[in-house]
Amino acid sequence: MFNNLSSENKYALKSIIKSFFPLYAAIFAQQFLGIFVNLLDNFMLGRYSEAAMSGATVANQFISLMWNIVFGVSTGAVTLGSQYWGKGQTEPIRKIFASGLKLAAGIGLIFTLALMIFPRQILGLVTNDIGILDEAVDYMSVICFTFVIYAVSNQLMVSLQSVETAHVGMIMSGCTILINFCFNYVLIYGNFGAPRLGIKGAAIATLISRCMELIIVLIYLFVFDKKLKIKPKELFALRTGYIKDLLAVAYPVMITGFSWGLGLACQTTILGHV
Repeated sequence: MFNNLSSENKYALKSIIKSFFPLYAAIFAQQFLGIFVNLLDNFMLGRYSEAAMSGATVANQFISLMWNIVFGVSTGAVTLGSQYWGKGQTEPIRKIFASGLKLAAGIGLIFTLALMIFPRQILGLVTNDIGILDEAVDYMSVICFTFVIYAVSNQLMVSLQSVETAHVGMIMSGCTILINFCFNYVLIYGNFGAPRLGIKGAAIATLISRCMELIIVLIYLFVFDKKLKIKPKELFALRTGYIKDLLAVAYPVMITGFSWGLGLACQTTILGHV
């Protein structure tokens, strides 16, 4: 098939491939590492106690559900932003991601409030084992504060991806995993004289790592980034001019992500009650 292309088209195709695969690899690594932060809690809690690991698994069903919806917002934002980046226009990109940040933060806040106010009732939908439910509630009492933080940091990472700066998210997620692993080791098992906190220690470690993740991406975006040149007042302004455009692109992915996450949660619920 490629033999039928002109030399000019072949050169253009090779140029696209050279640009695409490094960018794709960096985005894939960042997404995988971002999800792995919470999975790391499950792995390390498995050595602590089976009930703690099961409690974290129960809580992570709702975390994954929130992630899938926020991913839809990110997809819409990066789709719109990339179009303007191709035109060489950065001002609309800044407005799009400011709108996406507010939408994603709003979703995270809804999940935070729901699971902060009704943790036992909501988590009890997944399991009827009192011991596991107690562990899940302890975990969620801390981990729910990461939802808005993750939603904001994820949107900021995506804003950089849309202007072909994907390596920052990969490096940031790698640092997050390292921080989470170290604090997990200290707080779950009570090493180096720290209290032995078990599942709550895992949640605190994840909260710390998510805060560091947000700090890293904010520093890069406001200090080192030379493409978007976004200012704090632009990012956190109350304007929502691109919300409708963003939702028009994002809502199919948001609905698909919600359906997928709900399906997985239902499967875990059935197994939890069996």
